Amino acid sequence: MKDKENKTTKGKILETARNLFLEKGVDNTSIRDISKKANINLASINYHFKSKENLFEHVLQELVSTNTQKLPVILNSDLPLEEKIKQYVYTYFEIIRINPELPYFIVNVLHRNPKKIAGFKIIESLYNTEKFSKQLKEEAEKGKIKGINPYHFFINMLSLIVFPAAIKETLKNRYDWNEKEFEAFIYERREQVLNLLLDSIKIAKKRG
Repeated sequence: MKDKENKTTKGKILETARNLFLEKGVDNTSIRDISKKANINLASINYHFKSKENLFEHVLQELVSTNTQKLPVILNSDLPLEEKIKQYVYTYFEIIRINPELPYFIVNVLHRNPKKIAGFKIIESLYNTEKFSKQLKEEAEKGKIKGINPYHFFINMLSLIVFPAAIKETLKNRYDWNEKEFEAFIYERREQVLNLLLDSIKIAKKRG
């Protein structure tokens, strides 16, 4: 019974911390804020997580592993290149549509302590593009696509997908969008991004 209560309490702390971190940011959220919102005393939070940094690491691991676990699977698959890019773009945009705060949160936490965050295995697996890079090089060597630096291509892909979500509030204010209108924009944008990426590596047909 005690173990079940501890599990429930720990889960409630994690859920509350996750919501507050996404809403207010990590540095603007205190343990006291989490305690008040979850209606759980400070001693209990300290018992389960020892510190805010430890709690933050648990939340980050959970957020990334739960929401983005499909992305490295796609990059490391044996899919044809064009289909792989399409699935990656569509999947990432679906993640953003469901969790529009996630990219902004991840960008911000990466700046808090870059060396520490970069060492998290879940982050490393998410952005490990070794197989994808090899595939781009091999396709270029076969003359199927333009020669391109794989790291530039991957950063282009990531930036085109993530940047609008990272400046969500700015876009909403600039164009007077509500949540549904922003979601519609994200849904439409996936085709734009996919076409831009494929066109950037497509070999132009010779005339005549």
